[in-house]
Amino acid sequence: FLEPIEQDASFATEYAEVIKNPMDLSSISEKLGRAGTPSKYKEPRELFDDLNLIWSNARTFNPADHWVTKQANMMDETSKKMWLNSSIQQRWAEMHGEEAPSLNDVRVSSTNRKRRRPSSGPGLASEADHKIILEALQGSW
Repeated sequence: FLEPIEQDASFATEYAEVIKNPMDLSSISEKLGRAGTPSKYKEPRELFDDLNLIWSNARTFNPADHWVTKQANMMDETSKKMWLNSSIQQRWAEMHGEEAPSLNDVRVSSTNRKRRRPSSGPGLASEADHKIILEALQGSW
């Protein structure tokens, strides 16, 4: 889950055929940005969707009884609990004057959610947006 599938792995070709949108934790870290670089996430839900993609990809590619699938299931449940405990969606909504989403709505795909315009510049989250995402992740994860 930490790094992308290595291209020279014995199953890399099959993985690329089955999994059309690979995701891993290091890619999420890169998308969060580094000091002085903006996050590519415009809102916290995008990060949550990427986390779900990691676990979903593992379940799609591996058999149900495979240890990777079992680990993905455990990580899925753990990440959802941590996400809900962080209250990041509620704090984000309050900060932007939006209605807070239901706590039961953690499985809605990114294509079904209401999109909002970025708060600063084309395609960039504001510094405050970036801060709240990082604060929630560093404080809870």
